[in-house]
Amino acid sequence: KKPTTPNQQGGSKERGIINTEVPEFKADTPASALVIGISSYPNLPSDAQLRYAHSDAQAVRDFLVSEKGGFRSEDVKLLLNEEATQDQIWREIGILQERTGPGSLALIFFAGHGFVNKSNQAFLIASDTKAGDLHATGIDMHTLNSTVQNMRARSVVIITDACHSGTLGDFLRAGPLENISAKYF
Repeated sequence: KKPTTPNQQGGSKERGIINTEVPEFKADTPASALVIGISSYPNLPSDAQLRYAHSDAQAVRDFLVSEKGGFRSEDVKLLLNEEATQDQIWREIGILQERTGPGSLALIFFAGHGFVNKSNQAFLIASDTKAGDLHATGIDMHTLNSTVQNMRARSVVIITDACHSGTLGDFLRAGPLENISAKYF
């Protein structure tokens, strides 16, 4: 069978080789998501506040639970602004980890600030993160990587819209996962 891609009329046409190793997402695939958007950071100065991260996260959540997105609304957790504390993010990541199983899909979306310190440690910044205490109050990407590696899901998708978010791909590729693809733009 020759590889095809859909044309504008919904049919298909021949095209070059496509990646056939991408797992197919079916409507009955168990899928869970954690969607985080933080625009408001009480511990950061006014010029460090973001404008659209929370609305981007809301739009992602709305798409996921739409007919085209295919996720059930009860399987998508949305944390916006002050809800997205370090404790609550880790709690929801733990719940996501527990919900995944063989054949399932887990998705984590984060829109907000990211930071890499002088020791080249990367962090996602929670709503209650204190700039001078990243180790105790930030979301350490090494720890996130470890948690993701221990998820039993067939596929885990992480989308970050944050400064230094490409660094997450470096941490994920450094782990023992055999079937990982990290892409950033």
